[in-house]
Amino acid sequence: MAKKRKRKPDQPAHRAPAPAAAAVAPPLGGLTFAEVQTATEVISILAARPEIFGSKALRGLRAALHPLVTAQLRRYEPVDYAARVTAALQAGRWHEALRSLDGLRDLCDAPKAGTVQRWVRQAGRVARQEVAGVPGAFLLHGELGRVLGREEAAAILRLAQRMGFRTDHPVSRPAPSPTRGCEWLADASLLGPMFARASPLLPAEVGGGRLEGINPRWRLFEYRRGAIYRPHIDGSWPMGGLDQDGGYVHDLHGAAVRSRLTFLVYLNDGFDGGCTTFFQPAAAPAGAQRELDRFEVTPLAGSALCFPQSATASLLHEGSPVTRGVKYVIRTDVLYRF
Repeated sequence: MAKKRKRKPDQPAHRAPAPAAAAVAPPLGGLTFAEVQTATEVISILAARPEIFGSKALRGLRAALHPLVTAQLRRYEPVDYAARVTAALQAGRWHEALRSLDGLRDLCDAPKAGTVQRWVRQAGRVARQEVAGVPGAFLLHGELGRVLGREEAAAILRLAQRMGFRTDHPVSRPAPSPTRGCEWLADASLLGPMFARASPLLPAEVGGGRLEGINPRWRLFEYRRGAIYRPHIDGSWPMGGLDQDGGYVHDLHGAAVRSRLTFLVYLNDGFDGGCTTFFQPAAAPAGAQRELDRFEVTPLAGSALCFPQSATASLLHEGSPVTRGVKYVIRTDVLYRF
């Protein structure tokens, strides 16, 4: 008969040794993986909800993320935006230049002072645009550069208003015109910058005369609602000026210097109507009655409209009615020496 083994007191069941605790990954610049995961989830939510990301409450977050975005752009888009600005300005592609400037700003790139100065000179250039359908007429203006800056035009207008406008009533007219005007002799501080901007785009020679400058004799006109300068043809004018005693001289150089182009500078915009309208004979079959086509030029503050005078061509035109607001212009001339 087999012997019974003596039962030992209950003992705890045998357990396998516990595995060593998982090693904790080294922190990422002081961040744990959990924190990175949370940040990733937040950014994913904001990317899907741009209206939240653009809110005022997250302004600080946007500022904090901007250096990261800039660094990423530098890594994946190595574009020389400064060179793009230069090329766009040289070609007169103003909108492209503005987009490239936005790129520089986003990358926090600060161009050299000399580069900025060159850009300012190039951006200030005036462009020439021919007036369709009107031979010899052209507009001097640009997206970034004009014959007169808006502040310059506003300063001239304020001075003219202090001088006062009077009813424009030439002797040849039987009744007063609804326009009002004033006259002055512009000095070199006004004529110099204006001519420097415009001269590269003006005809260097007309009818044997060499380009001399802009007539100091300025007539400033005010067109209020309903005002119209009836159809007419501009005549040629001599160069006005002052003698040694400060007296006005209608013809400073005799017949040697006279105008061949009208130089019409718009001092303001923002009104309705008031276009400069040219009238040209419409095409018609031989023997048929010919009508006149209208070609309108819309005023833009600081731009200048140039067109031949009666000594060179006969361009019939008018200052069309202003329907709202007030229009102000400078009427002067481009001079040539014969």
